[in-house]
Amino acid sequence: EAGWVVFVDDDTYVLPEALSELLQWYDPSERVAIGRLIAGWPKEQAPGSSSSTEQLLIGGGAGIVLSRAALAAVHKAVQLNRCSINRKDLKWVHWPFRGGDAWLGGCMVAAGVAMVSEAGFEPLPPLAMSATEAMRAAS
Repeated sequence: EAGWVVFVDDDTYVLPEALSELLQWYDPSERVAIGRLIAGWPKEQAPGSSSSTEQLLIGGGAGIVLSRAALAAVHKAVQLNRCSINRKDLKWVHWPFRGGDAWLGGCMVAAGVAMVSEAGFEPLPPLAMSATEAMRAAS
């Protein structure tokens, strides 16, 4: 039985040795998702949330790693209809982030999955990141 599930886009680079080393710090029996946290939506719009502060989610561009327990919790949330898989019911269609990562983020919130940001999960290749940082520094 696998301890971790890794979701990546077809243009995402994964360094297996570095990822394996990182995952040694986490327990796959705990509900945890690892990636790069980004601002998502107001919490009152998030499934199962009543707070008015902004909810963070893990952006899919840099990859998302779910523990075995997190995947099971998301699956159960779908089965219990706490997060819908029917497009007409999806609240994220109206959010700024509309992809599967937004849907998964909403389901992780509903399932009580802890979302952790880790260095190394970057949505842009290193060269593009350097150019972006240089432009920020110049302005």
